[in-house]
Amino acid sequence: MTDPVAEQARLIQEEQAKWVGKSIIYNDEYRKPHYALINQCWSLENNEPAYINLVYVSSDSTKTDTYGRQIERSTSVYRKNEQNAAGRNFELLPE
Repeated sequence: MTDPVAEQARLIQEEQAKWVGKSIIYNDEYRKPHYALINQCWSLENNEPAYINLVYVSSDSTKTDTYGRQIERSTSVYRKNEQNAAGRNFELLPE
């Protein structure tokens, strides 16, 4: 017999995992936009991510290594329409 709580948790994780790898616009703490990828979805509202972790290519030309521009990460970023305060947020790109 399947535990209903465990089954619900599994379904939520599957829905969250569908967003990993999706392209978004990330607005950093200086309100500068960056193209980014979702690498973890922590919460869904109306079947869309509410807050996420993400990765993007640094816009700072001095941050390079042998592979080119370094990547930067940001965690616990809220969706733009979910956060009233100024600062870091993200916007979904149209499919």
